[in-house]
Amino acid sequence: AVLEKQRQEQAALEKQRQEQAAERARIASEQAEKQRQEQATLEKQRQEQAAERARLSEKRRQEQAAERARLAEKLRQEQAEKKEKLKEPVGYGDVRRGFLGVQIGDLDPLRAKALGLLNSRGAVIKQVIPGKAADKAGINVNDIVIAVDGYSVRDATELTSRIGRVRPGTEIELSILRNGRKMRIKVVLDAFPETVVTANSPLNNLNNIQLGRRFKDCSVCPEMIVVPSGSFPMGSSSSEVGRKDTESPQRRVRFTRPFAVGVYEVTFEEWDAGVNAGGCNNSYPIDQGWGRDKRPVINVSWNDVQTYIQWLSERTGKNYRLLSESEWEYVARAGTTTPFHFGATISTNQANYNGNYTYNTGHKGLFKKKTLPVGTLSPNQFGLYDMHGNVIEWTQDCWNDSYQRISSNGAAREYGNCGFRVIRGGSWYNEPRYLRSANRGRATREIRNAYIGFRVIRTF
Repeated sequence: AVLEKQRQEQAALEKQRQEQAAERARIASEQAEKQRQEQATLEKQRQEQAAERARLSEKRRQEQAAERARLAEKLRQEQAEKKEKLKEPVGYGDVRRGFLGVQIGDLDPLRAKALGLLNSRGAVIKQVIPGKAADKAGINVNDIVIAVDGYSVRDATELTSRIGRVRPGTEIELSILRNGRKMRIKVVLDAFPETVVTANSPLNNLNNIQLGRRFKDCSVCPEMIVVPSGSFPMGSSSSEVGRKDTESPQRRVRFTRPFAVGVYEVTFEEWDAGVNAGGCNNSYPIDQGWGRDKRPVINVSWNDVQTYIQWLSERTGKNYRLLSESEWEYVARAGTTTPFHFGATISTNQANYNGNYTYNTGHKGLFKKKTLPVGTLSPNQFGLYDMHGNVIEWTQDCWNDSYQRISSNGAAREYGNCGFRVIRGGSWYNEPRYLRSANRGRATREIRNAYIGFRVIRTF
């Protein structure tokens, strides 16, 4: 009886072990099936996400292609309209010493030159003689721009050109096309001033350069301003908030001669003028849908910028180029040693950047999420706009990790990692610490994006 009882107990234990093994097998099978289903679901989600990314990428590509095609068609139509307008007279007058080319408003001097209206002679218009045509059109002396050798100046008291003299008080009659109407008006000429800006003097003669003078070498050229010679400590001190090791060691850089810098970052309007004239590799960069005209040009690589500078130099016969990073920091600081030319901190009322972030003791502000037209905010002490923010600016220098071998004369460093070029100033997208005068960044020569633009320098 005892043995039978033990046998039954062992049989019950064996049955229990078998049931437990079967339960474990069932649970393992269910878990494996669940994992398989989860993996299948994840794989399906990955495939759907990949398909969505591909769809969005294709959509963006198509939108960008459509935008480029739209801009190309718009510019083609504008060029066609300009060619049609070239068939109409612009304005002219008969002067005994030669032919006088006259402009009204913002008419491109190249158009007048294409019509054969300009030569190496001209004069200053002293006054507009009152008359029905002039009164009806509301024309006064400040509206009239004389164009000679492709150069125009709005100021009625001086003109840039090599020019012969005319007799003071000479009256001439001009045929003017304004708002689609032809009219004839009379003006009084003055003798051309003795002290004028010519091809060989003041702006090419260091003894005659006027500091702070603003000028343009052609009607579609960037507006420039003359900045003084001087020296400054390049880089940041160890106590500056947000500094990086690449901004050291500090070195004193000295500029022994004045030079001219773009008052504003180069705009779409100025870039497109270069393309329209056959420069810039016939490339119209996209504007992200924000508008062109006076907004800083974006989506241009360092290599692209070189084609614009080549066109600008050939167009004017002057020495234009990108600023070296030493020159850039010198004009950005404009005599200051604080992180910004405004002082120790910055606000979105002073520069265009990501106002969701602060610097030092500053406050949060508005994040505009795009560029602003140049000149919207206040300039620095040298009269330059947007040295902090709006768009990052290309410089001429190759990338180097420090200032160990920086030149004391401010020349660009054409050695180091030249596949990368130095960028300065920060953009509408950046936190304020990246807008500091000393902040340095780098980008490949080929990159194009909505954050980087440039400004130019002209040496005398």
